[in-house]
Amino acid sequence: DSETDWITVPNLSVTGTTVDLAKRQAHVDLVAVTGIKLLTWLEPDGSFNLLKLAIGPSAAPTSPPDASPPWRFDLRQFDLRDANLSLEDRTAHPAVKVVLAPLALQVNGASQDLSKPVSVTLDTRINEKGSLTLNGEVTPQPVTANLTLKLAGVELDAIQPYIAQHSSMTLLHGALGAEAKLHYGAQKNMPAVQFSGNIDIEKLHTVDNALHDDFINWGRLEIHGLNYTQGPDRLDIDQIVARKP
Repeated sequence: DSETDWITVPNLSVTGTTVDLAKRQAHVDLVAVTGIKLLTWLEPDGSFNLLKLAIGPSAAPTSPPDASPPWRFDLRQFDLRDANLSLEDRTAHPAVKVVLAPLALQVNGASQDLSKPVSVTLDTRINEKGSLTLNGEVTPQPVTANLTLKLAGVELDAIQPYIAQHSSMTLLHGALGAEAKLHYGAQKNMPAVQFSGNIDIEKLHTVDNALHDDFINWGRLEIHGLNYTQGPDRLDIDQIVARKP
């Protein structure tokens, strides 16, 4: 019941497929998806539009379990090329919208063994002006991730609806940059989340909603040697440099 296309896939190719019925094994060299367009949003009630496409469990009787050994499969490489992802949070007023395009994603070494890590590389523009690059390893189960990320020129005015919920301040401009390493996943005697790196925000401009005058502004703010851990919670910062505050 929608007038817009939620998912558009102009081109999908699967190459290098081998199947062994006797060993119950399947292998695919490459799955490549080019030019996909994805329109996603979070409804005000917290529901996710794409989940409406999911089909519920069938009420039909289930067949007895197969005594044969389970199938094994692996995918050498998954490529998402020239993608366009539109993400919208309609729980905020006005809605917060982020467009990731063009987006490229490569995943290597996927299989049905969810305890096996896969390598991930992502490169995208954010709302045309900003950029994000990310690479590292992700283990699906239990979920762990060791990633290196770089942000540049990400415009912060898109998050103004969130700021308006908690303050009488309007953010007119600000560009976020960062270079950091991110670890996620509880391990023995290790925090669940670790974030370490440098963050900068350029040309921040905010105004007071009551006085309609400049509030907090700076030319550039740099945070060096930021180390954050969660579980136990801890935050260390080596240095903060504020230019033209």
